[in-house]
Parts: sequence; C-alpha cells; structure tokens
Amino acid sequence: MSAAQKRGFAWLSFALTAGLALVAGLAAIHAANADKTPTLRITLAARGMAFYLEGDDTPNPTLTIPADSSIEICLRNEDRGSLHDLACPDLDLRTMQLSAGRSQTIRFRTPAEPGRSQYRCTLHPIMMRGEIRVVAPSGAPAPGGQMNTPR
Repeated sequence: MSAAQKRGFAWLSFALTAGLALVAGLAAIHAANADKTPTLRITLAARGMAFYLEGDDTPNPTLTIPADSSIEICLRNEDRGSLHDLACPDLDLRTMQLSAGRSQTIRFRTPAEPGRSQYRCTLHPIMMRGEIRVVAPSGAPAPGGQMNTPR
C-alpha cells in the first residue's frame, strides 16, 4: 500500500468515526429532550351516545390541554352494536370507526397558540360532541388527563 493510499484510508476512517460520533451525539440529545417533554394522556370512552373521561360521568367534556404539548387521546368504544370514532378537523385528528370493545390512540402536538376546536363522533355528531380548549401552558396537568413522562 502506498503512502497516498494509507493517508486516504486514514482520512476515510477519521471521517466515518466523526460521522458516527455526530449521529450518536444527536441521538443522545434527542433522547434527553424527549424525556423532558411530558405527554398528556387522555382516555375517552364512547358509551350511551356520549363521550366520557375515564372516571367522570360528565358527558361530552371540554378537554383543556396546554399549547405546544405532546398529547395522546385514547378512544375506547364501550357501546355494544354501535360504531364510534373521534374527529377534530381543526386539529387534523381522526380515529378509525371502532366497533364495541375496540380502542385507538391518536398522538399529536397541540398548536403553539391558544384556541378552541370541536371534537365529535362523525357518525353521531349531534349527540356526541365536545370542545378541545388549548390554553397557555402552566406546567400543571390539565383536567381530563394525566401528565406522564413518555416511556
């Protein structure tokens, strides 16, 4: 192997090692930041032609959630013989139509600016609808959900 080939090989090895170190460093930074971003998890049950928060008997509740936050909404269909879904066109959210006993979780990030949007079951929009209220973040858990650190 000539001296020029050895230098070229050494340069290639250095470039590959530096590139791998950069990728590993970026992955570590992303993982560290992900652990600091809490996820608000909300479970809604569809039953009796209304939506209910887990552990609450208030039909079609207002979901108050902080702006610029990571959110998971799990819809669980508890209505025998009825299909249900959850849609919020303003936030570009929609579950599949779920049969009894099925559930689906949708994940999204709330807008940075406060505002209000309507959610509904597209199959029963008159009876099954509520409001999503995006508010300025306060660091406290929002009604209807739990602040959890992502797994």
